[in-house]
Amino acid sequence: MRKFRNWAIGGIQHKVFNLVLIVIVLMVAVYTAVILWEAHSLRQIIDGANQRQKEHITASVTEAMNDRLTDNLNQSARMEADIADDMFQDVVGSINMMADYASKLYDNPGNYPARTIALPDPSTDGVMTVQLLTEDGVDVNDPAVQSEIALVGNIGDLLAALHSNTNIDSCYIALPSGIMILADDHASTKFSPDGSIQTIDMTHRPWYTGAADKEIEIGRASWRARASISV
Repeated sequence: MRKFRNWAIGGIQHKVFNLVLIVIVLMVAVYTAVILWEAHSLRQIIDGANQRQKEHITASVTEAMNDRLTDNLNQSARMEADIADDMFQDVVGSINMMADYASKLYDNPGNYPARTIALPDPSTDGVMTVQLLTEDGVDVNDPAVQSEIALVGNIGDLLAALHSNTNIDSCYIALPSGIMILADDHASTKFSPDGSIQTIDMTHRPWYTGAADKEIEIGRASWRARASISV
């Protein structure tokens, strides 16, 4: 056994020194492991917090954008509804005007001259004209039919004025007798491929049957006036 100063190399001091050194190394290793574990845990916490923060921000932004989009859509819908209300209010006014005029015609037929309403003429396509259409089976040469056409034909000027001064695409009056008087500028659409004038099953059309619930009694007759509008 050798001695160095007061240490006996290889003796009990050497064993104690080795033991202490081992303990110190183990403590450093444990401390390092703890530090690394805590650092890893802290990183996970930070990453989780960042992810939750990102998700929260994304959700908040998405909700704000959806709310703004919804508000804009609602505002646009309200504006369009107001415009539609104004347009259809004009149509209602036009129909009421025709109803009032038709009432006068049927109440006082002797006060109005006999008017002639021509059948559609393809050469007038593009020019606003007042035209006569009938249902299948209506004989325009029948005296009763001619008499009604001559009377209701007086409304042609009003139909023409409404068509020319409004956004109405076709303005027309359809009668239970199968007679329609209309004003528009597309006469060529009233013809079949063979060149014959088309008849129209008007009293069974949805717009006519739908108007049946709002039938207006005029003297001893009933009539239904409808206006179609292009938006």
